[in-house]
Amino acid sequence: MELIKIYKNSLPKIICNKIINIFEDSENKKGGETLSGINKEIKFSLDLHSNDIENEEWKYIEKIIRKELNNKLEIY
Repeated sequence: MELIKIYKNSLPKIICNKIINIFEDSENKKGGETLSGINKEIKFSLDLHSNDIENEEWKYIEKIIRKELNNKLEIY
């Protein structure tokens, strides 16, 4: 049984680029946390929680992501 499945090109490239731009432009990025807090020896990342994005375009993108995720979950 495959626990992880990859569906290539599930999102259009233009949507992926918009997600990247929103991430890069956001002032709400924070150091990545684990359950025990920030520990750069375990997780060294910049995170942006989707509920911290105050961008009207993001609401549209989230709908696209949810729809595609649901479609792929049904296939899986």
